Amino acid sequence: MKHYLDEVTFSDMIIGFLFSSRSLGSYRKIIYERVNDRKKLSKTSFNRKLHYLKSKNLIQYDKENVSLSDKGKLFYKNNTQFKNKFNKPKKEHEVILIFDIPESKRKVRNWLRNQLKDWDFTMIQMSVWRGDGPVSQEFLDHVALLGIKKCVKIFKIQK
Repeated sequence: MKHYLDEVTFSDMIIGFLFSSRSLGSYRKIIYERVNDRKKLSKTSFNRKLHYLKSKNLIQYDKENVSLSDKGKLFYKNNTQFKNKFNKPKKEHEVILIFDIPESKRKVRNWLRNQLKDWDFTMIQMSVWRGDGPVSQEFLDHVALLGIKKCVKIFKIQK
């Protein structure tokens, strides 16, 4: 039986690296999910998606190589889903964000702290922060992708 790491492509490694915030556990989870998703993808469906990307001039390929075109690189650079920085929350109400991320995911924890600092949240304790809310769904999706959704709790402050 093949191990999933035997089927990893270079693009899987790049995507895993970009979205894992340098956490090995998150990296492996992303790689595993990509390999399993590819197994469910039929050859016809894959070719259709590849042709679609080429028709939009986002990639260029021949029999041996696939690469991003200049338009694809620009799209990748400007697309918000590839950025680790998220827009500042609206000032509708205040929230308290509490997290307990294990030491094994230290880099993810540091990323979260840096994100909260960028949003001008105030640190009450190392893992308790107060700031404007609500946080965006896009941020919550990224937290879930990193595998720390159960470790992060957000509470609305009511007077």
